Amino acid sequence: MPERAGGASQAAPACKGVTEATLNQWIRNANAGADVRQVVTARPAGCQVTIGAQGLDQLFGRLTLSTTGGRVILHGGDSIFDVQARAVLSVTGFTLSGATNSAVSTTYSTRTTLSDCTISGNSAFFGGGIANSGGAITINNCLITGNTSQGAGGGIANSGATSTLKVVDSKINANNGLYGAGLYNAAGTITLINTEINENSAQGAAAGFVNSSGTATVISSDISRNIMAIDNAGGFSNAGTLNIINSTVTDNRGTAFFNGGILLVSGSRISGNTGGAPAARSTTAAVAPRRSPTARSPATRPAARAAASPTWTAARSSSSTPRSPATPPANPAAASPTPAAAWSSSAAARSPATPRTSAAR
Repeated sequence: MPERAGGASQAAPACKGVTEATLNQWIRNANAGADVRQVVTARPAGCQVTIGAQGLDQLFGRLTLSTTGGRVILHGGDSIFDVQARAVLSVTGFTLSGATNSAVSTTYSTRTTLSDCTISGNSAFFGGGIANSGGAITINNCLITGNTSQGAGGGIANSGATSTLKVVDSKINANNGLYGAGLYNAAGTITLINTEINENSAQGAAAGFVNSSGTATVISSDISRNIMAIDNAGGFSNAGTLNIINSTVTDNRGTAFFNGGILLVSGSRISGNTGGAPAARSTTAAVAPRRSPTARSPATRPAARAAASPTWTAARSSSSTPRSPATPPANPAAASPTPAAAWSSSAAARSPATPRTSAAR
């Protein structure tokens, strides 16, 4: 797990041999059709590349970046990486911080992989750390912390029927947002494995995460110590389909969760939440917990428990719109999202037809 880097990395020394212009040239080579694979040497270790206010050029091709010799910080920009239609991005070993419109922003038919990364100190209206609007993102062994959203998804926002998000062996920690401070999902598909969502804080609903529609599966993970400003779903809010397997939902401030969709819980522990968990109307047979060991798991692993699996079932939200509401409801599980341009990521603001160039800056 990458160490916490903090959002303000201004004091880090400049990297030798790589600049914003270097990164943009690699992106342009990728956009011209090359399969660009670059290893960035940290000289000195923990060095920083400062990105201008417009961010790096939009990516339309295939780009793979990794580091050696220490961590490299990419700091600043509206979006550090703006991944456009059909582009493929892989980033390993970087810290992405200081972006004002999501550190990583993706759109439809894109594929993005983040490994051994720290995403910290970024902000946006939608998806402070990461905003996925129709693409596929895989996150391995990353720390997503200290990001802020003025709307939904302080840490990560995943929106759109074609959006998929898989988070493995990672921490989504201490992010802030109006609702879904840790993680927000609208109409997409998310899978969390061996992942912690903790100490996130929200002002509207669901400090841990919101599944406003779509499908979410949580396996061997921990949702704990998330903080609501009001007594409303400190752990999570669900209006789609949510499966919680061999996980813990504990010590959240606000009720454990609000469910207005289909909720299935097996082999899990829900306790110590202010307001408590909802009473089960029916139970299923005990399910033997399945452990999912990994070599690089976060510091706190939820304890496995074989317990009766309460099942809550309610009317599932029928919404499949790819955008979250322009005006967030008081409780996102109580209303289906409606399309609104205000909730689109930076991809909507920058037409793919006109990629940015350094000359524009």
